[in-house]
Amino acid sequence: MATQICAVCGHDVSMSSLLAWARKLFLLGSGCYLCKGVDPDPKTPTEELAETQGPEPVLPPKWERPPDVVFWTCSGCGVSAVQDADTDRLSWSGGNAVHYVSGAAFSYTSFPDREPASTEVPYKVGDQSYCPGCCQHCASCDTTILSRSELEGGDTYSEGSSFMPTGKYLSSDALCIDCFEKCCPECGDDPDECTCSDEEDLI
Repeated sequence: MATQICAVCGHDVSMSSLLAWARKLFLLGSGCYLCKGVDPDPKTPTEELAETQGPEPVLPPKWERPPDVVFWTCSGCGVSAVQDADTDRLSWSGGNAVHYVSGAAFSYTSFPDREPASTEVPYKVGDQSYCPGCCQHCASCDTTILSRSELEGGDTYSEGSSFMPTGKYLSSDALCIDCFEKCCPECGDDPDECTCSDEEDLI
């Protein structure tokens, strides 16, 4: 990456040596990592007075690292989708809860790339935001259900409650209340796929 002259101190700075936030401020004329926005050869009072005779100068932003951008936080486990100011990389931050997906256990602290973070909330239950580890879609429809039982609040019919059909054991098999009440109580299959009634006819 090419070098450019710092607008504050005049040093030749390699753009590749700057962090993402520093590069943005450098291009706005805020300084570089060498001067940190402080002019090494400040103007004399006479020079400053002369400048006040013209139009008021537009001052660049202060040379300081901005905070990381938090787009949203999961109501279930506390993990957040965060854009790192140093790298501009979007990733998960925080959230130490252990999630179970298809029998595999993980946490976003241990496996931050288990699912890619996004600026948009992937799952909503009511007005609450949830990460892919705390929510999923019903196996039979697009209804959003909670994949962690401790989040359901003990109410069978609360919004987002999930149910496991008879004979099913994987989290990906979980159903919403509407689909669960339609499935066969003996085999757990969808009514259109259930063969229990056919077997009874043969007896």
